[in-house]
Amino acid sequence: MNIAQWLEEIGFGNYSELFEENGIDASILSELTNDDLKDIGIARLGDRKKILLAAASAAVSSDDDSATSSQAAAKTTPPPPPPEPGNTGRHISAAANNTAAEAENRQLSVMFCDLVGSTELSTKIDAEDLREIINRFQHTCTQIAQQAGGFVARYSGDGILVYFGYPRAGEDDPVRAVNCGLQITQAVARTNTQVRVGIATGRVIVGDLLGTGPAEERTVVGETPNLAARLQGLAGINAVVISDTTRQLVGGVYTFRDLGRHSLKGFANPVPAWEVSGESSVNSRFMARAGQSTSDLVGRESELRLLLDRWQAALDGEGQTVFVSGEAGIGKSHLIEALRAQTSAHNPRVVRYQCSAHHSGSALYPAIRQLQHAANFEQADGNDEKLAKLEQLLTIDTIQPTTRDLHLLAHLVTLDTAEKFGSLDDPADQIKAQTLEALITQLLTLAQSSPVLFLIEDGHWIDPTTLALIEAAIQRIHDSRVLLTITHRPDWQPVYSGVTTMQLNRLGKTKSAELIRSIVGEFTSNPIIEKIVDRADGIPLFIEELTKSVVEHALASNINDIPETLQATLLARIDRLQSSAKDLAQTAASIGREFDRDLLQAATSLTTESIDTDLSQLLQAELIVKTGSLSAQRYLFKHALVQEAVYDTMLRETRRQRHSSIADALAQSDDTTAASAETLARHYQEANRIDEAVDRWRQAGLGYASQSSNAEAVTQFENGLSALSELEATAERDSRMLSQRIAMTGPMVASQRVHCRPHT
Repeated sequence: MNIAQWLEEIGFGNYSELFEENGIDASILSELTNDDLKDIGIARLGDRKKILLAAASAAVSSDDDSATSSQAAAKTTPPPPPPEPGNTGRHISAAANNTAAEAENRQLSVMFCDLVGSTELSTKIDAEDLREIINRFQHTCTQIAQQAGGFVARYSGDGILVYFGYPRAGEDDPVRAVNCGLQITQAVARTNTQVRVGIATGRVIVGDLLGTGPAEERTVVGETPNLAARLQGLAGINAVVISDTTRQLVGGVYTFRDLGRHSLKGFANPVPAWEVSGESSVNSRFMARAGQSTSDLVGRESELRLLLDRWQAALDGEGQTVFVSGEAGIGKSHLIEALRAQTSAHNPRVVRYQCSAHHSGSALYPAIRQLQHAANFEQADGNDEKLAKLEQLLTIDTIQPTTRDLHLLAHLVTLDTAEKFGSLDDPADQIKAQTLEALITQLLTLAQSSPVLFLIEDGHWIDPTTLALIEAAIQRIHDSRVLLTITHRPDWQPVYSGVTTMQLNRLGKTKSAELIRSIVGEFTSNPIIEKIVDRADGIPLFIEELTKSVVEHALASNINDIPETLQATLLARIDRLQSSAKDLAQTAASIGREFDRDLLQAATSLTTESIDTDLSQLLQAELIVKTGSLSAQRYLFKHALVQEAVYDTMLRETRRQRHSSIADALAQSDDTTAASAETLARHYQEANRIDEAVDRWRQAGLGYASQSSNAEAVTQFENGLSALSELEATAERDSRMLSQRIAMTGPMVASQRVHCRPHT
């Protein structure tokens, strides 16, 4: 802001030279006092008062405008102590708080309180008296905000900015914010002053550190602070106005008056606003829908009976296929685990394929991982040791695998087979077809020895070649003791004849309450149960996380401390981790839902002791689970939503750094398979190392093409072209794009030819 221009705008351009001579610019405008203006030669009391009021208004306006939806930045410090009457109390030392070391993306509820009538007061009382009133107002607001768990970020003129959800995500932050706003209006009214309160909830970036020591501050970027300030402007005397998002999150706790939509500065579209009328007479709202369950399979009795019925048919030699559909967190995996437990008495062979979002273009990725896990491959194992383990895995009772099948499957898991079996010289498409046949043969041979429970999880992420394998398996298991069960999300709807389909719905109120009691027992009070049921919306994972949060915090005496959303719940649990464990979780989330301890250590360069300590904390927090053998050191985020919640806390640049470290660690491996190249390409891409990503996409494409996995090859080449398009248009880039398209032509034609089928 140009100080001379500002003075001109407020009608005091004649003082521009005085301001310039005394070095007064916009950076210290809000610090000016009545005595300061008197000292530089402004004799008229009225002029001094008007300038001070304009300066306070400019500070608030600057805060508002700096928080626009495109590039908003509201400076914050850790929660300051309440300013005593007579103290200015702007930014306070950061030493009292344990803030995060890096910028983060997180959800906040932001409250902006503004003293009403300060302009009118300035014409009636001395500036020093006005300053005293403002400080007393801020002191009152700060006390109430801190008691409610708010983070007092800034004092701006005669206003105060408070965050709920920073530096640690709290439980029920939007409710805390609204309750705090109502208390402030009541307290301020008792002091014969007036206040307006605006509250908004949304995603923000808690940004980089500014300054050091007592001057340490953080920036908050996002439209939410600006929206809170604008909503405050809509509020009446001693009233609280909230955003639509906040209203949705606290809807069952308070009653509201619809203020309609308003055109607000900095917002392209009219914004809905709601005035809080008071607390609701209804303790909870029941929005759960009909349905289902998880842990002890509460509410899934009929679904489990259907699966067990299909299992019995499989035991009788009539192979079955069941597709289980449901949204994320609905309990598909819990149902499958219950099926596995219920069938354990028959000693089935369990074959589990876990599809991955990051490997939906990796040919036979789930099959490869299953073979590696089942054979118990260790990183320290040599090629011959792994080959022996694989042969042992494929030897079922007294039935030995054929040399050809062993050769093909050893080749599939990238073992060196040249010395023992020679080379595979057949055409790639024949090798692919024979490999699929070998996998089906293994499955059917298992079924001759014991009934087989063939589980495929997250089928919506299946790669084309594995899908072809499953299509073939569905046709081949009709007269075998195999139950093939595939879980998937509703947006993936394969159509096959002769299979069973099952749709999992959300839990109803009664079953939700039953699930809560199955987790914590009967001692939990009904109001707490009702509150969890009310907010969980029938999603079992949500119910579990809410209930665990209640147990962890021992919040049974305070039903307002239950998280409002799954994101808030998970973030609250993540925030309770030590900073080192949280950092490790972020790196693990960058690797993917499943991660390897050795890769994690290579990507972080942490000591073995540090890694083990942090992993132990993540395990204890039930954010991750361990898979495989003790020495394998493989881990899995408890749910895809957990991994996403951890990953979403990082900013773009932090993610790039994590992916870059992971890529550097992966690049040290001597694994040259197409799947490895694809994984490396993805991390290079996310690290914004585009040139390296393009090379690896091409390597993956050529690798899949050589295996006759043409659909996967095309995907990799297309990824490479997409990456190249991000580079500056040059002759070199255009040449690389042409080369990529030429390489893609063969697999594309072959893929189209394979999928062309005559009409019947």
